[in-house]
Amino acid sequence: MNHHSNNQSQFHTDMNRIMIELIPELDSEWATAPMAFGRWRRPDETIDNGDPCYIASAKDTGFRQNYIYMKRRKDLPAGYYHLRTQEAYVEVYWRLCHCKKAPPMFPFMRRRKHSSSIVCTRNEFKQVKTIIYNRVVCKEPNDIWAARMALLSTASAGGQAAGFGKALYLPTLTTTILLSLAGGA
Repeated sequence: MNHHSNNQSQFHTDMNRIMIELIPELDSEWATAPMAFGRWRRPDETIDNGDPCYIASAKDTGFRQNYIYMKRRKDLPAGYYHLRTQEAYVEVYWRLCHCKKAPPMFPFMRRRKHSSSIVCTRNEFKQVKTIIYNRVVCKEPNDIWAARMALLSTASAGGQAAGFGKALYLPTLTTTILLSLAGGA
């Protein structure tokens, strides 16, 4: 393994540890970075082992391995969403945006109540949030592909390739809809 692969492996190890500390439901083989699956599952489907992708539930009845509970959000009904669904990451992103374990936005700000529970640096938090954001907006559950498409979209924002880059990055569910469901950026 070359030096770059070791760094990449350590990066993902660190990101996975931080994701689990911030959102415990991400302690799942289906959420491990780098995620690389062929397609998102729809809530009305099942996983290959027969597990449903969505379990209706009006209230959170506790932790379920490989699922995250989401309250009703606009057109998404309340229930447990499997981490193979893009809808699950709407909830994950919402929770990250409201996470009390996240470091303060600016170094001079201190969280008196939660300072002992902060689990990562601001930069690490931003990296985890970017991974999850990419999962919310990307048409495929593939972290490396999503990061490349985000970079392409950013790099091509002002050039002739802008339309091409944006067309490649259009998600199955539109960014605006998913982000509004997640509570905004």
